[in-house]
Amino acid sequence: MVSERVWRQNSPKVLDYIIKHDSDILTKGVKDLARSLGRIPYDHEFPKNMAEILLAWGWDINARKIGTMPLLWHVIGDEDFVTWYLDHGAKPLAQDQRPSPDFDIHNTEEADKYLEQHPWRGAELPDFFMHCPPLLEVAADKSTVATFELLPSKGAAMGWRVLHKAVASSIYLNLDQESTHGEPLLSGKELSRTFQERLAMVRHLVDTLKLDVNALDCPTGWGLGNFWGRSLHYVAMSSGGNSNCRPVTWFLLDRGADLELLDSYAGMTAMAIGSKNFRDAVNEWRLMKMREAGQNIEKLDMII
Repeated sequence: MVSERVWRQNSPKVLDYIIKHDSDILTKGVKDLARSLGRIPYDHEFPKNMAEILLAWGWDINARKIGTMPLLWHVIGDEDFVTWYLDHGAKPLAQDQRPSPDFDIHNTEEADKYLEQHPWRGAELPDFFMHCPPLLEVAADKSTVATFELLPSKGAAMGWRVLHKAVASSIYLNLDQESTHGEPLLSGKELSRTFQERLAMVRHLVDTLKLDVNALDCPTGWGLGNFWGRSLHYVAMSSGGNSNCRPVTWFLLDRGADLELLDSYAGMTAMAIGSKNFRDAVNEWRLMKMREAGQNIEKLDMII
């Protein structure tokens, strides 16, 4: 396995030397390389010259192990590198993985028929739904809107949890545009981590792409791990601690998110599983709407 230190220090001569003296590294270590490189916190940009050396030696840019993600999935938040990577042969569909199931997940009969005709075997199901989800789900969670818009033209397919992932990541304040020491412009990598961009992603998915704010994340009864139900359930489950769930909660409710709908597994509402932060945000929205309608706010106690 190529040492992460070689990449951190951007040492092309060392990398070239290692491959010359151990050409097997391109086959025995390369499938772990994506995960290794994806977790390196580059101070500036990904060392493209290093990736070019690997490619020159025949590295499969899309290589991965079952249960892991290709490098493109790991760096999806770095807008500049995603473009470069796609130009150099990266594909937005994971190797050794079947296409996303094409049926209405709200139709139990269709879901049962699909499983009967196309049963998931061994590690296939956890690989697709948990370890290496569709790229657009990862992009909704981590990339800029501009990067997300680019991917479908390259063949990326929608997953069931695109909006669900986006709303969950819009709750935590990572890097705020106002805390960049007066710099007028942010890199794509920095922009993707701003609170504003995460909310912009949610707005794009709902207002532009018209994704259903009440859609489930999997068919009823499938019981997949960490699949929590509808978009509001994802906000509710992610809203603990110092999170700020008010903006996305209010947005979803304004767009028709239904608090009475249940998840597909435990049969619970978002209010039943949400933290105090989430419940407070919902009740503040209710109070605001009652005031806008000129209703008696004392009635709020009846609906909390």
